[in-house]
Amino acid sequence: MTLTLAKEAARQARLGCGIMTPAEAADYIGSTEGTLRWMRCKGKGPPFEKDGGRYFYRIEDLDAYRAGRAG
Repeated sequence: MTLTLAKEAARQARLGCGIMTPAEAADYIGSTEGTLRWMRCKGKGPPFEKDGGRYFYRIEDLDAYRAGRAG
């Protein structure tokens, strides 16, 4: 399996579990990865989880965050 295929398989597995990386989450909510980083530092924005040095976002939390911003 090539590295690209392995990365895509990992991405599909994460999405299947309802988890997104900061880059994926930013695209999902119409923001940038830098803005998500800033919001994490300020204690704002959608809830996130940290595993080691990596941050992850749950799709249901992103949906709730988007719904809250809409109204």
